[in-house]
Amino acid sequence: MAGFKSAFPLPGKNGVLAKSQESQQKIMSERRKTAATAHAEMFINGPAKELMKKDQRGSILKCNSELLAILRQAFEAAGLVWRQPTALECVYLEGFDGHEFSSKSPYMEAHPLHRMEEDDTTLNRHALRILVTPLVLGYGDSFGENYGKSRAWAKAVVWLDE
Repeated sequence: MAGFKSAFPLPGKNGVLAKSQESQQKIMSERRKTAATAHAEMFINGPAKELMKKDQRGSILKCNSELLAILRQAFEAAGLVWRQPTALECVYLEGFDGHEFSSKSPYMEAHPLHRMEEDDTTLNRHALRILVTPLVLGYGDSFGENYGKSRAWAKAVVWLDE
């Protein structure tokens, strides 16, 4: 049986949508249809079965097909709402190996205990000692494109040598 989570997998790292977007969407749509069918069958064969009249075969078949249509629409709507084509990557201290601090960096900021002012450059070129919070990079956009380009979703917070 296809599970609900398999119908809505999270994107992976590097090459998230290796196939064309159209074929990827077709695959996901098929997964959602399979999951909707499995959930409809579980409902129909579960306790709800006792509520259906056994002598009205045609009516039951109509209810089953209507339930399946409703669940497929719900799964498709959920797929659109929860679609997350952006891939995320956390960069830890090893990822900053050899880098020095820069107050103008779009990827890092000094820990608040360093008490740096907005345009303060006194700690520039100091070595990074501890990574308090990792850098979070996002790849791709809301259209499922531009996976070669990253942008910082959250800057790394670093503790510096003084």
